[in-house]
Amino acid sequence: REAYEKTFHHRPDVVLLDVRMPGVDGISALPHLVGIAPVLMLTYSRESEIVHEALRLGAGGYLVHGEFTADQLVQAVRDTRNGRANFTATAADALLAHMR
Repeated sequence: REAYEKTFHHRPDVVLLDVRMPGVDGISALPHLVGIAPVLMLTYSRESEIVHEALRLGAGGYLVHGEFTADQLVQAVRDTRNGRANFTATAADALLAHMR
């Protein structure tokens, strides 16, 4: 609820969302946030089902911690804001594994 309220109030260009958050998981919050701003998942979760579900629910990209630099994060935020998807290698592999 807090993520939704802050997103609604501040109207950010992009929301950075973790899968695991206190009180509610990011996957449950995601559908409520994507109607307000583009969402980039930024998380340690690398399971193919979670990556797939995040994208199905509207995430604009999925980055796994430890697989990107600060510059790559900045570019991913810009890409998400501009409607271009951005994935780390593990997230892309997880998505492909889910599709096979």
